[in-house]
Amino acid sequence: MKVPVIDSRIAEVNGVRFCHLDDCAVYREDYFTCTPFSLHSVFQSRADIVCGVLEGWHHVPRFSILEIHQDAETFVFTDGVALMPFCDITDGKPDISTAQIVRIESGTQVEIAAGKAHFVAVAEGDYFRTIVYCPDQLADRILLDEAIEA
Repeated sequence: MKVPVIDSRIAEVNGVRFCHLDDCAVYREDYFTCTPFSLHSVFQSRADIVCGVLEGWHHVPRFSILEIHQDAETFVFTDGVALMPFCDITDGKPDISTAQIVRIESGTQVEIAAGKAHFVAVAEGDYFRTIVYCPDQLADRILLDEAIEA
């Protein structure tokens, strides 16, 4: 049986929702944008899971701010090579002796545990792109006493 192909912008499918990246709000800072998809999926755990595209450009790999979340966060890097900082938290403060900047190539999935300090990567070349998904959660920012850089 042949069926017509319907553009997802006008399709109405019971039990299915569509979200287009160009319809989503963009969050922008000096060297990156984050465009979270507006659909929140509720899984059996009752946690709202959000997903978005994070794009970054070349920038000096120097980080003076990190962030932590109350739950895990997962990235799927799809384009370019990224440099991402990580640091342990000890007694509520960043333990700078554990700081690392990791090169992440496209085709890599990264899961960051709850409470692990990290920040948005910078592109090692011109550009990187990653898909991000995690529970809908706040990103508490932590100012480092000393910046870390590659």
